[in-house]
Amino acid sequence: SFPYKRIAQEALLAGNDLLWLSRFSLDDNPDTELANIEDTVLFFREKYGADADFRRRVDAAVLRILTLKARLNPELDLVNTLVQGDAVAGEIGKQQAVVAQIARDGLTLLSPSPAELGQRMPTGPGLDDKVLLVTDARLGQECNAEDCPSFPLIDPTALEQSILRLYGPGATGQVSPDNLASLSSQELSAHLAGQPTAVAGEEIDRLIDEANWIVFATLDNDPAVPGASALREFLTERPAGREKKRIIAFAFNAPYFLDATDIAKLTAYFGVYGKTEPFVEAATRALFREFTPPGAPPVNVTGINYSLADKLRPAANQSIEIRVPDVRVEMGSNTFTAKVGDTLRVVAGPIYDGNGRIVPDGTMATFKLKQRNDPFELPLGEASTTDGFAESLVTLERPGDYEVQVQSGQAQGSLSLLLNIVDLAGGEAEVLVATPTVTPSPLPTETPTPTYTASPSATPQATPEPTPEPTAIPPLPPRRVDGGAFSVSLLAILLAAAVGLLLYRASVSAPSTSMQVVLTVAIGGLVAYLLYALGLVPGADILQRE
Repeated sequence: SFPYKRIAQEALLAGNDLLWLSRFSLDDNPDTELANIEDTVLFFREKYGADADFRRRVDAAVLRILTLKARLNPELDLVNTLVQGDAVAGEIGKQQAVVAQIARDGLTLLSPSPAELGQRMPTGPGLDDKVLLVTDARLGQECNAEDCPSFPLIDPTALEQSILRLYGPGATGQVSPDNLASLSSQELSAHLAGQPTAVAGEEIDRLIDEANWIVFATLDNDPAVPGASALREFLTERPAGREKKRIIAFAFNAPYFLDATDIAKLTAYFGVYGKTEPFVEAATRALFREFTPPGAPPVNVTGINYSLADKLRPAANQSIEIRVPDVRVEMGSNTFTAKVGDTLRVVAGPIYDGNGRIVPDGTMATFKLKQRNDPFELPLGEASTTDGFAESLVTLERPGDYEVQVQSGQAQGSLSLLLNIVDLAGGEAEVLVATPTVTPSPLPTETPTPTYTASPSATPQATPEPTPEPTAIPPLPPRRVDGGAFSVSLLAILLAAAVGLLLYRASVSAPSTSMQVVLTVAIGGLVAYLLYALGLVPGADILQRE
């Protein structure tokens, strides 16, 4: 059965604001798809009225969509919003560089890891390497009309032409045209099944046996399409170790049609997600190791144990930075002056997900306040992230030594923000922002959960929550002396020694006696400085505060 209601609901809960209900049935029957879509819409409508949490999620998704629309079109003018057909015709083909960059940035290395890929294929095909290119050349249509022309979704020679254009004799000369050969997956599948093909069976066997590289351009494994499962059939019937042949697969459609056994037989497996020329060119450049794909899969790929929902959560092995952005710290120190009862805005972030990118907007972060050397924690509440940052409020209720921490999902460690609040005269407080320290986080065991999702895009606003009143502890004493106090004391000692020496030499001329006077004055001055620093001199606290 096809759980279309659950698929749509899980896609929304995973963070998708727009649900693309395409091919919304198992048999690709338009009538079945329409019935499933209508049933899903009715299900969402009933759940919206009965489930408050579901209603909140839908409202938030609609708000994000409208916010984005308002940002793209600040003036809601129908004339400016509609596209003029004549103007569009003149713009077609002018943004090839942008599309090429999108194709390159979106291409993902599914297997193996980048480090292992460097060992398996440090370079692309060489001048003497024979390369066999197998392409799923199924036909498609832009419309359903009877007179709508059919065309191959990927031209059978698209990869070969791209290789020759970029690396052939007219370019870098890395490959020879004589060492390139192209087959369609339909021809390969028919040959493996013992059926006659346009290319002689002996020729196909020769191409396979002589090839150093076999590159597959796949779409899906639809059983109704001849040749769709040619790659899986080849890996089963013609097993070849990676040490003998390099077998590369590019998924120009979704990348989840191979299982773990199939992927283990490949030298490398890439996700391309597009079938047009810029995507073919990006795949060609990746084949020749011109760049390492920077992207991450936007969907679940069970064959590599990749769950998008897990990867979009905050990464466990990170320490989230916390800071107080709205205060002006005094020069030469980490302190600022506030009044008891003031509220500080504390910002945490950036918070990264399992792919090393900023977490989706709306990811929840929990702030905690505790007094140093006290295991009891006071929750400050939750806040949602915007552009990877979350914020909360801390109220300076009373003097003490406090620590602010943040936790988000599996990221349970943070750089603790240390606040030493010293009560001063006039109801003011001197706040010392200490150097952050790392709060370690335990590393949980990930349990992948397959979901039908796509990459979310959201922009909610963070809602800070007030701080509960903390329990007071005795404040730490402020630092008694610093470099300035030491410099003044040293200057006073030298001045006193010089004056004493001049006065004494006026009556006694013996050098040894004069030196004794200087040393006596210096020792006395240093002893007085130490007593002052330890607070043993009467009135020292008043002098230090001033």
